[in-house]
Formats: sequence, C-alpha cells, structure tokens
Amino acid sequence: MSRDIAILDMSQPAVRELAIQQIKRSRGLVWYCCKRCRKQRSLSQNSFYWSAIIPIIASGLSEVTGEDWDNDRTHDFLKARFLSVDVADKDGVVIGYVVRSTTALTTGEFSNYVSDIQVWAKDYLGITVPALRTSKTETAIRG
Repeated sequence: MSRDIAILDMSQPAVRELAIQQIKRSRGLVWYCCKRCRKQRSLSQNSFYWSAIIPIIASGLSEVTGEDWDNDRTHDFLKARFLSVDVADKDGVVIGYVVRSTTALTTGEFSNYVSDIQVWAKDYLGITVPALRTSKTETAIRG
C-alpha cells in the first residue's frame, strides 16, 4: 500500500477547510492518519552530545568500572539507563522493556534526557557534564 503524506498547518482556516472537504469527497477504503508534528532533536544538540557529553561520561564510567568505555558503549548505556520504557501485557504485568532511540526524541525530550544525564553524572560519577547549548530557535520551540 503506498501512502501519500501531506503536512498541513491546521491553524490556517483555509487549509483546515480544504482538508475537511477532501475527507468529505472520499469514497471507498481510505486511510487517514493524523499526527501532530514535533520538532526532532536538532543536529546541534546531537553534535554537542557526541562531542562534549559522551566522552566525559565514557571517561567517568571507565574510572568507576575499571573497564574501557568507548563512545558507542557509553551511548547504549545511557539510552538503556534513561530511555527505557516498560512493555506490559494486557493485565498490566511488565514483560520487558524497549529502549527509545535518541533520534526519535523532540528537542525538549532530548534536553530532558541530557538533564537526567547531568544529574546522574554529578551524583554517581562526581563529574560535571556541560550544559547543552541550544539556539534561540530551539529554545523557542521547546517553550
């Protein structure tokens, strides 16, 4: 099944009306999926994370564990530590977990992820992780 994707600014009355009219004209089997657009974590956030945050945490983990921690292993550890989501059966019993990808995070979620890392690093590793640098545009989007 091929899918045509359109991103619409539903705050515009003319766009909203056009979308409603299109739905009214539809016949037969039609797939509509409405989803609010979210600002994905930015390239500057990602770059700062990999160049400034990950190496500091890797060094701290190497010191406390006595093992060598490279950037990829450190990234996987941090995702598992802070981005794990429980999976439950229909009775609410947790049967496992999944780890969210940092690429799927919004700019705000990514900032929260980094904040969680900063607190944990200070408390557990005794190190200070630099603050995430964001542009004015990213800050405005986060709200």
